[in-house]
Amino acid sequence: MHYPSRSARSAVSGPAHSAIAIATLTALSFGGCQSAQAGQAGPSPSVPPAAQPSGPATTPAIEAAPASSGGETQFDLEMMKSRGIDPKVAEYFMQQARFMPGMTTVTLSVNGKRKGAAMARFDERGQLCFERRFLTRAGLRMPDDAQGPTTRAARADTADATQGANAQGQCLGFREAYPHTVVTLKPNASLVELLVPTDALVADAVEQTDYTSGGTAALLNYDLLAVGSSFAGGSSKYYSAATEFGFNMGDWIVRNRNMYSNDGTTSTFSHLYAYAQRTFVEQQAVFQGGEINVANSIFPGPAIYGAQWMPEMALRRPANPGTAVEGIAQTQARVEVRQAGAVIYTTVVPPGPFTLTNIPLLNGSNDLEVTVIEATGSSRRFVVPAAQLGAGTLGITPGYSLAVGKLRQLGNDPQAKPWIATGTGTWQLGKSAGLTGGLMVGTQYQSAGAGVDALLFGDKVGRTNGSLRAIVSNATRESNRGAQFMGSVSTQVSTSFSINATATQQTPGFRSITDTTQDTTKDWINSHYRGQYTAGVAWSHEVLGAFSLNYSRSSLFVGDTSQRVTGSWGKSFKYASVSLSVEKAIGNSTSSNGNSVYLSVSVPLGKRSVRGYVNRVDGTTRIGATYNEIVNDVFNYSLNAETQPNDGVASGSANASITPYYTRANIGVAQYGTSSTSYNGELSGGILAHKQGVTFSPYAISDTFGVASLGSDLAGVKISTPQGPVWTDAWGRAVISTVPAYSQSRLEVTTKSLPRNVDIGNAFMQINPGRGSVSYVNFDVVKVRRLLLRTVDAGGNPLPRNATVTDANGNFVTTVLNDGTIFLSNSSVGAGLRAVDQSGKACALQFTVPVAQDLDAYFDEVEARCVPEVPSSEGERK
Repeated sequence: MHYPSRSARSAVSGPAHSAIAIATLTALSFGGCQSAQAGQAGPSPSVPPAAQPSGPATTPAIEAAPASSGGETQFDLEMMKSRGIDPKVAEYFMQQARFMPGMTTVTLSVNGKRKGAAMARFDERGQLCFERRFLTRAGLRMPDDAQGPTTRAARADTADATQGANAQGQCLGFREAYPHTVVTLKPNASLVELLVPTDALVADAVEQTDYTSGGTAALLNYDLLAVGSSFAGGSSKYYSAATEFGFNMGDWIVRNRNMYSNDGTTSTFSHLYAYAQRTFVEQQAVFQGGEINVANSIFPGPAIYGAQWMPEMALRRPANPGTAVEGIAQTQARVEVRQAGAVIYTTVVPPGPFTLTNIPLLNGSNDLEVTVIEATGSSRRFVVPAAQLGAGTLGITPGYSLAVGKLRQLGNDPQAKPWIATGTGTWQLGKSAGLTGGLMVGTQYQSAGAGVDALLFGDKVGRTNGSLRAIVSNATRESNRGAQFMGSVSTQVSTSFSINATATQQTPGFRSITDTTQDTTKDWINSHYRGQYTAGVAWSHEVLGAFSLNYSRSSLFVGDTSQRVTGSWGKSFKYASVSLSVEKAIGNSTSSNGNSVYLSVSVPLGKRSVRGYVNRVDGTTRIGATYNEIVNDVFNYSLNAETQPNDGVASGSANASITPYYTRANIGVAQYGTSSTSYNGELSGGILAHKQGVTFSPYAISDTFGVASLGSDLAGVKISTPQGPVWTDAWGRAVISTVPAYSQSRLEVTTKSLPRNVDIGNAFMQINPGRGSVSYVNFDVVKVRRLLLRTVDAGGNPLPRNATVTDANGNFVTTVLNDGTIFLSNSSVGAGLRAVDQSGKACALQFTVPVAQDLDAYFDEVEARCVPEVPSSEGERK
């Protein structure tokens, strides 16, 4: 016989109990049963043909509606008896194969996309109950949303009104709100397949009012580094500690960052910044005050003691009304959307009109190719022009930025600390241009700037963007006036070929605000550039690989000029990837960097890779090889060996990265020749103090974060977050260290990391945090108990195969398997169980549930005895 395995975690309830009965009755439907209407078994007549599975091995598809009594299947009871099956099993499965009543873990599929495991409730008829928790897991709209958008307050009222009812298992009217929904239940595979109209799906982008806000927590980020080396004649040591501490409260963000270093003789402490910040959502703007850097300005951003008001970039993305693709499907069809030759979206739609929204575009300049593949195998294609996508903007962020404060210097203390006030505005001029302008006024300093960004010509191929900036300055203390001009242009000649160029030119009298803090007239002329120019081309070919070539030229006011050319080529073959990089200084170069050629060949070996390389710099050749291995999420390492053939010097190094769940460590050691050794160690992470306790993070904690919780004693459970995997601590909590503000983030529990006695209702969550908020995410987990009874009768013989097991109320539970074994899940482990064979003889099951549970096994094995029932004085069985 086949016992449940850990991989069968989803089959822990009704389907596991009745799988044999379902399979047997399905087989009997071809010889031992007949339909009361049509004379044969089959799916409900109300199910569209496109949704009906075919073949005897597939459970009939049903709709989430009461089954017609006229469609009941009549089983041949005598044949069932002859095959050793209790006829009482037919009473539950008379209409169709179905799930047992109650909560069951199933595999969920929505419009052809697998959603993973989900907890589903089935009523007494085995029909799916659309609870609020189930709809959230499936990514479906609530029934009240089908009537149109509601306000945030109305949504909250609805949630409060249904929360209590939902806790009692009340089903919501999703089927009535979306009557074209088709539900296919496959109990023998523990599978629920939903085919819903596209307007029933929750959009990926949520309304601004749905963003979470609030929460209070304090944090400390740390990065500790130690480096040491020993060599002929001496040694050196270096230590540093970078810390950032602060807190979030009421969407306010307060941060303070410091740096300490010690080189063995001198200690240095640097205070980098301290500020408070808050996003005002209605204004789509950010206020920031303290020790800050001027941001979103047309002028070079100086560091100041002051305050600023600037656009919230996460809320002021380029306006995009949304991409909608409309069409008509003749059958249950699969729709593929391609852009630039790549599939960017695919889904399954029911017959009839469909609308696909919030498609994740690669860009706004390529057409969409839509293919509708019908269930019959036929297909058709149509194109949605790029001009209709609503995303053809330049990516300009309109808005105003204002800053005022006193200049601060992070390095040497300046001779002058002027007060400054600056403002920058950006306006979008249609879809093809944007205008930027600004003013800066300081102590003995004035400056003005303007710029324009524009789509010069082209749509897809030949699309050319250009940008111009001009800034004039007046440094009255030095009596200097000047100007700076900047320009750039980029052209996408084709999908595989692009060109770009930039130029910056300034006059000798031009000064930024920071240039006026020292008396540096002569030094400024000697160290500042008159002009800087760059140009680059990139081309890729399927056979020849990818090429790039870049040129840069810089000239100082004193006449010195530096020029540099860099190029690269890369190509991926079947078993290896090859890359070549070249860097060369030309002309009268003031740069100390020499010419370099680097060739490498990398061979991937699953989680391992081997890379060989040759590097030649200024006449010196190095040949080496590196081996990398990612052992698991916690540990990876690399080994390197290198030699210099010219002088016979060999070197080697080893580095390892370790993430012991709650911090990160990097260690390394290297040997150069026979007389030099170096070593390093780094420890980094974050500590979060919140309303539930203190939790450690292997990653630095950003301005928007959260806490995930699974239970008080579930340690070491892995959760996937936008930053990377994290693990719960001894209290079942983990830090979600970084989540993007004002957009959805996905969190998912790795179910394989759960203890075997734990089932999770929804391993997938989405959060929509506002800037500075603290999100608390609670995953619904349930501890379960599974038993495998090895049962014998009063004479010590195993119970007969296919005998029926019922509960104290006479409800069907499961059937007896081979050798008298009975599998029971958490819902059926209890007293009052009885077994009835095909002759109607009944006995009561007696067994003792072990106090200690074996967490290394999917179920506990228990010896059981079935004692004959003794009729009562009234003729009733006990």
